[in-house]
Amino acid sequence: MNLLNVSHYHKVGTHRRVLAQDLFAYKQQIDEQRHEALDELTALSQDLGMGYK
Repeated sequence: MNLLNVSHYHKVGTHRRVLAQDLFAYKQQIDEQRHEALDELTALSQDLGMGYK
């Protein structure tokens, strides 16, 4: 997923401008996905006995 695909933007010259609120919402979404993936990896490593004690 790309920020420019999920948000509205307008071009200024050759640059694309996005709203700050869209940027922060996108960052929060990506952070949540990253956290969920890390939780899954942690659970998997614990199940396989690869975790720290």
